[in-house]
Amino acid sequence: MGKWPEKPAEQLTDEELADVIEANQDDPDPVVRDIVGGYVREWERRRGLPEAPLPADPAGVEGDEEENELALLTADVVCLRGDHVLTVERRWEPHIGEDALPGGCLKPGETFRDAAARELGEETGVAVRPEDLVEVGYYGDPGRDPRGRVLTVAYVVRVPDDTEARAGDDAAAVHWVPVAELADRPIAFDHGTIIAEALLLAR
Repeated sequence: MGKWPEKPAEQLTDEELADVIEANQDDPDPVVRDIVGGYVREWERRRGLPEAPLPADPAGVEGDEEENELALLTADVVCLRGDHVLTVERRWEPHIGEDALPGGCLKPGETFRDAAARELGEETGVAVRPEDLVEVGYYGDPGRDPRGRVLTVAYVVRVPDDTEARAGDDAAAVHWVPVAELADRPIAFDHGTIIAEALLLAR
């Protein structure tokens, strides 16, 4: 039942952790899936992703009928090359195998714009300057990410027609998707909405 390393997840390298998840993530056994979930949570912890629904703010005002909610801050990028949009194929749940925008969590002291440029480079190998990014908008609907409350700022940028991309360690693959084919592909989270609004802005 499953193939597991002798060391605990916390002591594995990123490469070892990825190998364990990939080797066992398709096993239908619910026990195996629970174990894999522990390795996935460790991977997400290292990248600042929420492991579970985010906790209520412990510093909420006493007497409030509803507890305050903490939100994770992220940045996403709509990268355009001609009439193609750059997407990353998600390696793991949620939305495994679906297209998503390059993006991720802010580091301490980092601006949204700087995080967007950094994440684009780390996930796809496409380098842009933060000042080249044009803000599309803020997205923070409560149900946009099943892992918890996530607020993102999305940006759009155009790159030269000869720009190449490669998949980073958070992506199974990268794709330059023709805009005309986006409606026929599963798009993770609310990224389809973000892409549509970015395309209007970039006209």
